[in-house]
Amino acid sequence: MKKVIIVLFINLFFSSISYTQTPNPQLNKQLDEASRAFLAKNYETSFKLVEPLASQGEPIAQYLISLHYLNGFYVEKDLNQAFNWVNRSAEVGYPPALTQKANMLIVGQGVKKDLPEAFRTLLKASDAGDSDATSLACILFSQMTEPGEGAYHLCLLSKTYPFPLPSRMLQVEEIIAKVKPQLNTEQIRSAEAKVKAWQIRRWVYPAK
Repeated sequence: MKKVIIVLFINLFFSSISYTQTPNPQLNKQLDEASRAFLAKNYETSFKLVEPLASQGEPIAQYLISLHYLNGFYVEKDLNQAFNWVNRSAEVGYPPALTQKANMLIVGQGVKKDLPEAFRTLLKASDAGDSDATSLACILFSQMTEPGEGAYHLCLLSKTYPFPLPSRMLQVEEIIAKVKPQLNTEQIRSAEAKVKAWQIRRWVYPAK
């Protein structure tokens, strides 16, 4: 297996409004307040808002609290706790948590390194429309295997639905440029057809 070298941004916080809507308006307000506090670097407020919610099984709060432990924000840095919380959130399919879990599996943070499982987890997040996961899946797959239609398909999908990070997308473009000349016309058409037919499977907040 090739050595996997990926530009990861696992300590950054990316939020999406489409992911943070729950059926409960009051809960939405609490999560929004916690997210705003986190982004404003008011980590104590953020942690105190999400801790009780995470303990009650709220997946978005579980994802947020994992970021606190991952980075040592307000609490002592604890990679095992970070993975424990993000894994709970990922178990119900919350896309950012799936992507974060995959990142930790890739580098072995709080969990044993497992590239195949990381790739499978990225695909789940990508299917839900997480462009971060799609770009990482493209890069990881191209470095785990020999160049082929699969890598071209994932990278083309990432290019079609780009992640807003120029350095990441540059990697995607480089892989496409390397892989495409090695494919025949049928393989190229097949990959392009899959991208055209692809549809996002939106994450649905789990019913209580």
